[in-house]
Parts: sequence; C-alpha cells; structure tokens
Amino acid sequence: MNNHNQKMLRIQRLVWGIVWLTLITLYLSAPLRHLDGYAWDYDEGPYLQAAALAFKGHPLYAKVVLNKLPYPTWLLEGSFAIGGMTLTTARCTILLLTLVGFVSLGILAELWWGQGAGPAAMALYLLIPEFSVRAAVVMNDLPAMSAALIVLVAATLF
Repeated sequence: MNNHNQKMLRIQRLVWGIVWLTLITLYLSAPLRHLDGYAWDYDEGPYLQAAALAFKGHPLYAKVVLNKLPYPTWLLEGSFAIGGMTLTTARCTILLLTLVGFVSLGILAELWWGQGAGPAAMALYLLIPEFSVRAAVVMNDLPAMSAALIVLVAATLF
C-alpha cells in the first residue's frame, strides 16, 4: 500500500471514530442528567430493594423475593461493594451495562452488514424516544437486551 492510501485509510478511521464517539456521547447525554433524579420509583423499587437486601447478606429467592433472573442483581451487589449502596451507583452500573449493549449493537451491525452499518444501527436506536433516557434505569429489560447483544457479538466473532 502506498503512502497516499495509508493516509486516506487513517483519515477514514479517524472520521468513523469521531462518528462512533459522537453517537456514544448522544447516548450518554440524557441518562447522565438523571442519575439522581426522582423517577421510575415504582419500576426501580423492587430491583433496588432486592439488590440492597442481597448485598446485606439476605439470600435471593429464599428470603428476598425476586421474580427475575439474578444477573442485574449480582451486578448491583458488586457495584455496591465498590461505590457504596446508593441510587447513583446502581444507575451508573446499569448505564455502563446498557452502554456496552449499545456499542455491541454497532459492532454487530458492522460484523453482519459492513462498514457504516454500526453507526446507522446506533443512530436508529437513538431515534427510539425512551431508550436513551431509560438507559440508566434499574430494571431488567435494557440490561437483558444488552446481554443478548453481547452474546450475539461473541457468537458472530467465534
């Protein structure tokens, strides 16, 4: 490859990198403004309570009622050990998980349909009104979707 082609390839990678970072910034902009906000109390309450009780040593399903799989609860327990048992810690944990799912969506689209499909899929996702605002809400739906996207990326790669 000659020097001109290498330079063009670097510029193209830089442009795509900026596009990806812009989409990630857009994704994070709404939930980061609401980390401490009073919202979703009824929806978040049972999940937060279960995670807090499990963190305090009460066994899930035996003493703590939980009608969902324990995956997000386990993540919250770990985050409470690191960042303290706060709403902000819980929401940051869920936001990190859903961010990984958002990036996985882009990676999966690139793997399946080629260059440019990732940012297009991510942009379409951002057009769905509730998703970016609810990205940090302590519930099972978006973390489950993120886990599914991570699995699909891993399956596609291997």
